[in-house]
Amino acid sequence: MKLKQWQQKARLTTYFLCSTVCLPSVASTIAQKQFEEVFATAVVISNSETITLGFANFDPDEFIPELDTGTTPDSLSVRNNLSVFSIPYTVELPNINDDWQSYLSLSASYVKDKGQQITFTEQQNPDSFTDKIGSIYVGYGAKTPITEQWTLTLRLGGYLMHHHNEYDYQDPVSISQRSSLDDVYFNTSANAFVIEPNVKMSYLEETRWGHWQYDADLYVFYGKTFAGDDATQGASPSGLRLNNRLTSHISLHDGKFDAESLYLKFQRVDVQGDMESSLKTNHFYEVGFGFLFDTTRYTSWVDNIGIGINIHKGSVLSGGSVVLYINE
Repeated sequence: MKLKQWQQKARLTTYFLCSTVCLPSVASTIAQKQFEEVFATAVVISNSETITLGFANFDPDEFIPELDTGTTPDSLSVRNNLSVFSIPYTVELPNINDDWQSYLSLSASYVKDKGQQITFTEQQNPDSFTDKIGSIYVGYGAKTPITEQWTLTLRLGGYLMHHHNEYDYQDPVSISQRSSLDDVYFNTSANAFVIEPNVKMSYLEETRWGHWQYDADLYVFYGKTFAGDDATQGASPSGLRLNNRLTSHISLHDGKFDAESLYLKFQRVDVQGDMESSLKTNHFYEVGFGFLFDTTRYTSWVDNIGIGINIHKGSVLSGGSVVLYINE
């Protein structure tokens, strides 16, 4: 996904040059790489357990300079231009046996990156570029206790994804190359199926003030494009990510109608694969805190809801935001 104006301009310049001087095979390779990055980045961004995005983005360094998150006007612009909607749901299934508890993970997500306006010549209307990706995820998982505190979870899931980008040509430089760029790099549609096995080890410690939990969560994914524009064929998005996450729930109140807790999170995520170019990193950190409210007395669909602050450090998404928590 196109996450910085200078990066967009450099990449678009490459596309314009390639449209006039590159061999068709070279142009096709560049286009395939673009779609691999798009789908791989969408897999990561749409997973709230890896990256948490919210609203009311801000620079946390202005309040606590010691955080040194590396937040810049560019990274805040990226966050403001990026919209992510995800609806996850888990269905408990009959147990395989006394040791394994099975479940079905379902989610639908939508990612929109409206990018930034891009100008190649002065005193001209800028071009604009937008990425849109919708996806449906279905996964089958099973978990089993290893010890009293340790739990092993295995899951195999798949994404069905649809991507469409829109490029609005306004600048004479881009307009002159439009016939070579459309349906290859811009104004294209692509589909992909991505398979993703997942292994997680969790440690849970109950305390008199609540509980804390450590998760080591490994995801590996590989996909193929299909049934889209010709230029999108042959792309194979792939990558892996390792989430090391420490969370804590501190009980604050246990009353007649609700149970309130303070939620704390610290996480490091290591990534490798096609999303590295877009994120401009191979690892990043997130810190979050907020208040959770127990909803099990009112509905069986949601365990808890809450509101808090999340801070991201180490990628082009560096910055802070207000977030809504569901089932944390």
